[in-house]
Amino acid sequence: MKQILMRRIRVSKIIIFIFLLYLVYILFQNHTQNQLIKQLMVEQIEYQNDMSKQLLVVESGISRDEKRRHHILNVEKIISKIDSTIPYDTRFTYAEWIVDETENKDIDPYILSALITQESRFNPKAISIVGAKGLGQIMSLTSQDICEHLRINYEDDIENKSKIEKKKG
Repeated sequence: MKQILMRRIRVSKIIIFIFLLYLVYILFQNHTQNQLIKQLMVEQIEYQNDMSKQLLVVESGISRDEKRRHHILNVEKIISKIDSTIPYDTRFTYAEWIVDETENKDIDPYILSALITQESRFNPKAISIVGAKGLGQIMSLTSQDICEHLRINYEDDIENKSKIEKKKG
């Protein structure tokens, strides 16, 4: 009886040790991912600063379309660094959307790219533990309020990439 009890205690200790090793592995993996994200964000900001300096030097000679194309290509490169498995067409579509939306609202496209990187790593089907969805990890009620404020229809359908269509009239 005593031997069985001792054997169970040893087995329990081994299981606890394996569990602790697993926890250390998970913590190390999360730390590594966070370090990579931070490094990519720093690279994005440095890249943005370099590109902004270059644009300031030649800005007077560049048309608006050339600037837009330049930003789209750079944002696409950033997305490619974040997740190279995303198809080129999708990366390019995201980049166009980011540049168009930030241009209309006078926001730096690299800031929005960094936000999306941090929130979802450009995974449109990302859902957080608390229910935030999509590239920007926005809660459903918040996105419905935003759509109401902007007077656009909201359709909460993650399988159809959360379609948002403008109201007629």
